[in-house]
Amino acid sequence: MIALAQLEGFYWVARCQGYTRAASAFPYPITQPAVHKQVRKLELELGARLFERVARDRVVLTPAGERLYAFAAPFFAGLPEVVQEIGTATYGGKLRVETSGLVLRYLLPGWIRRLLRKRPDIEVSLTEHRIANTARLHTGETDVIIDFLPSVPNNVSARVAATAYPFLVAPSGSLGVARLRTLPFVSYSPHLPHYGYQLRALELIKVAPDRFLSAGNVDSILSLVQAGLGFSFVPWLGRSGPRLTGLVSRRITAVDESFRIHAAWRTRSEDNPILAALMEAMPGRSRRKQERRT
Repeated sequence: MIALAQLEGFYWVARCQGYTRAASAFPYPITQPAVHKQVRKLELELGARLFERVARDRVVLTPAGERLYAFAAPFFAGLPEVVQEIGTATYGGKLRVETSGLVLRYLLPGWIRRLLRKRPDIEVSLTEHRIANTARLHTGETDVIIDFLPSVPNNVSARVAATAYPFLVAPSGSLGVARLRTLPFVSYSPHLPHYGYQLRALELIKVAPDRFLSAGNVDSILSLVQAGLGFSFVPWLGRSGPRLTGLVSRRITAVDESFRIHAAWRTRSEDNPILAALMEAMPGRSRRKQERRT
């Protein structure tokens, strides 16, 4: 079997066109006889001559050597840079992010744009989910989940990325309780955890709709409300609420309830510099750092 040390010796001899010069160019101390021994073992392993001596202190590659050098040279030439990147944790790579539709549309675009502007060597893969499943972090199916998490499980690290607030949304001119009682309620699908929060909000305003429409995400709910087909409660990033034509919104302030949007990752990934770069680009990070200093 070909050993890496044999290929390394071959690379330096080919690059320097001589054994003595190769020994001097090695990134660590080695003697000329040791370099010659590495190359000779490689030739015996391959059953082919790799160099032809053209002068007392100069060798050139044979056709077999040319073929092998074309394969090995990019690896050894690029190795110092890779070693430096790993040592300084500045390497790029792929980052898999799973998130909800609300976060994907209203939080992530600017966040990812800041990340890629600073780190174009990072490739971000985005997947929209309906329900956050932190088990996918432990199975290695994703790297980061950014969503509302009712609780943060063990072995998962998390950082608050944003806050969503509950809003009552209705067709324009329909925010009065008497008018709401005549409208259908546009709910999340009953199997989603968001559905339970909506039912509690209905109890809060003392409205019991006799007709329900069901939708799977915030955008679908808002579209139905805009069309005048009902009213609903939705989470929204920030305190101003959705501002869309044909729709009015009012924040629910009767209870002090908000929903923290977490960026969550498996704890053993905390030394991942790609993940660290994502956290560094988090919206509002510079403002929060300034607040901590003051």
